[in-house]
Amino acid sequence: MSFKWDDYLRLAQYLGKGKIKECSQEAARRTAVSRAYYAAFGHARKYAQANFGFTPTQTADDHRLIRECFKKNREPNIARWLDELRRCRNSCDYNDKVRNLSEKLQQSLQNAQKIFNKLK
Repeated sequence: MSFKWDDYLRLAQYLGKGKIKECSQEAARRTAVSRAYYAAFGHARKYAQANFGFTPTQTADDHRLIRECFKKNREPNIARWLDELRRCRNSCDYNDKVRNLSEKLQQSLQNAQKIFNKLK
């Protein structure tokens, strides 16, 4: 059975509420940003495979290649939303301090939802 990428989005939305008692609100929100990205990335990749013949390389290059695929197939908004999601995720996953975490979280959840709504 194929993984349901919208499960990651629902998890991101839940974590984004910051009501987890076992960890800090910051950790929950950072994780929500990360899961929102991977939900959208996985869903977009699956869509691109089915509709555009995209073949993943199973390397880190796929993050760039999937955006290029959507640009090439006249879906620049998808590429832009994925890029914004990736930048927010990188900030949350790699930086000790994240500026505007609440805004990054809201932007990430919105962009991920836009991708799911557009790619049905």
